[in-house]
Amino acid sequence: MTDDPSPTLRRRELGAHLRRLRGERGWTTKYVADQLGFSVSKVSRMETGARGVNAKDMASITALFELDETWSSHLDNIAKTGKRRLENRSAIVLDTDFIRLSDPTFVDLERDADRIREYNSLVVPGLLQTEAYMRAAMAGATPDVDPVQFDRSVEIRLERQRILDRPTPPQFHVVLDEAALRRRVGGSAVMREQVGALLDAISRGVVTISVISFETGAHPGVNSDFVALHAGEPTLTDVIFVEGLAGHLRFDKPQDVARYDRVWSMLRGFAESADETRRLLERVIDDLSSC
Repeated sequence: MTDDPSPTLRRRELGAHLRRLRGERGWTTKYVADQLGFSVSKVSRMETGARGVNAKDMASITALFELDETWSSHLDNIAKTGKRRLENRSAIVLDTDFIRLSDPTFVDLERDADRIREYNSLVVPGLLQTEAYMRAAMAGATPDVDPVQFDRSVEIRLERQRILDRPTPPQFHVVLDEAALRRRVGGSAVMREQVGALLDAISRGVVTISVISFETGAHPGVNSDFVALHAGEPTLTDVIFVEGLAGHLRFDKPQDVARYDRVWSMLRGFAESADETRRLLERVIDDLSSC
């Protein structure tokens, strides 16, 4: 996790504390809402981190829970940083007739993550894409996007990749279906460069990659690609993002996260070993070189 957590992470952290405090007292969301004069929806959004908490509301909350000065000060500080806006904040924004993606929280949470797990069946994950592959993949996926918006989206993805260059980068584990390596995005030359970049990233310890070969047949990942982000805070669950034409679907309820954890474990079981994955990547390059 970074030394400068995003407002998104701070709001989630504050929400986790509020849920815990309410749970310890055996209070319902409605009881807290009635005592504070808030709507149930407002309390719920505070507890999920969907909204920040201003100073006036924070004072009411600390009074209701009868928090001591230490806890009150701690939560006030979290609330203040949760309301802060980052300068030059990057966000995924693609809004066309063909596709609609608009999600600043994904970029924030990815930036804060100390562990990233990603499964992809069709394309190489964005954090590992070469620029040539990236442009070819985005052009194919968003054929009607405005050129200025397209270039900005490329810039944002390249900026996102910098988290892997940090002194302490997140643990990054990727499971890929072999189809993502065999699909010739941008042509043979672009794919050779891309697969070579994956091998280089493995050698540098940037990422652990496991490939599920074609011989495996059907497996639990054929239904959905996903990314699981972990922020390193013990009070917080992973956040799961599933991307589609309508935008990112986000899951952070414990039962949803547990389901994706089970699928992740199964995918790891289906995937080849580290040595066999490397050999498979090398075979893909050899096959592309003969084209």
